[in-house]
Formats: sequence, C-alpha cells, structure tokens
Amino acid sequence: MSLPLQVCDACGRRAFPERLLCHCGGRAFHSEDVERGVVEDSTTVRRVPGRTLERPVRVATIAVGEVRVIARLERDAQPGDEAELSLDRGAPVAR
Repeated sequence: MSLPLQVCDACGRRAFPERLLCHCGGRAFHSEDVERGVVEDSTTVRRVPGRTLERPVRVATIAVGEVRVIARLERDAQPGDEAELSLDRGAPVAR
C-alpha cells in the first residue's frame, strides 16, 4: 500500500494531487510513494449538497511531511495517530 506524491525535479517540492506546474515554475516531475502519514484532524460527513448520504463517511487531514492529504478514514483515529496510506479507485484512503 502506498500513495504517490508528485516531486518537482527542479526544486524537490512534493505535492498531492498532481499539478501541471510547480510553484517554482518547474514542469518536470517524478513520483515518490509514501506509505504513512500522521492524522492531523478528522470529521464525519453525513450530508452533501442536495442529499443525505446513506452511510456517514469519515475523512481526515493526513500530514506527510509538508504535504497535507484529505483522505477517507477507514478506522477510528485521533490527531497524532499514524495511518497507512493508499489509493482506492484514485481516491486517497487512510487505514
């Protein structure tokens, strides 16, 4: 399990999701897989505009160094807990 971060070849800045252009102006990137991050905060989403969800969805902000990833949270976790990261049909998941 891992989550691919985009890394700028010019300055080394990491990003998720992918960008077309880095803040430094760089246009060349490579991928770096990360397996873990730290939960910063979490919440439960029960409604989206125009409807109520059948099942509530837990989401969390996961810190991976300087990068912040919003991911579906598949377990109970508190700020400071470590989480395993992966992709599920292109969406980030924290376990």
